[in-house]
Amino acid sequence: MLWPVGRVDVDVQPWSKTVANFSNIAILYSAARAGVDDVPYRLFQKPQIMVHIDNGWNLTLQQRWFGALTANGVQSSAWDVFGFSFYPFYGTAATFTNLRRSLNTLAKEYKKPIQVVETDYPAICNGQWNPIPESSEPEIGYSVGGQLIWVKKVIEIVREIPFGLGQGVCDPAPNFCRFFLLGLLTSNPTQVHYWEPAWLNNTSLGSACNDAILFDPDYSNPVQYVGYSRPSVNMFK
Repeated sequence: MLWPVGRVDVDVQPWSKTVANFSNIAILYSAARAGVDDVPYRLFQKPQIMVHIDNGWNLTLQQRWFGALTANGVQSSAWDVFGFSFYPFYGTAATFTNLRRSLNTLAKEYKKPIQVVETDYPAICNGQWNPIPESSEPEIGYSVGGQLIWVKKVIEIVREIPFGLGQGVCDPAPNFCRFFLLGLLTSNPTQVHYWEPAWLNNTSLGSACNDAILFDPDYSNPVQYVGYSRPSVNMFK
């Protein structure tokens, strides 16, 4: 957030230095939140505020990040929803078990809604462009079927967050956000979105694998490229 002024490091030791490290971002965040609160919401509903952090499976990261923010005077009421990323190739510790533990613990500590706002899984990963990354759940093959298994498991974990605080699996990026309601409960639907269903070989923005998309691209006609849906689009049903 506004680096270098707002850059933070949760690994600074001791804890007092971590808290001091968050002083700038606490000021920036408080000002941003005040700006949202100052808008007169006469014609439309006041938006909810999400704080989105990567590596949702890493409980230590999340507890230190939000702990240091609140230790600088930012009240937990200053955000409405937790948002987390969860990818299989960001480290072998990014397991379903660790994601469940992290999200469940934060739900109990903060009593706030939680979303997994970024996730995907490779359909093709053969090392053609980059070394094949090690998956955190190696029993799930890099395949179209693997995409379905991965996303459905993430949805299951979010649905089972205590107190009904698992709000959904969605990508908040405004150009790509589409909500697909799953058959949970009418009063508490799960929202799901997949990051990012059109990017190929985009290592800097996601997977080092060839392809994590939901369709087979056909480039045979240079006048009009075509994409054919894969069975993994059924994750939206």
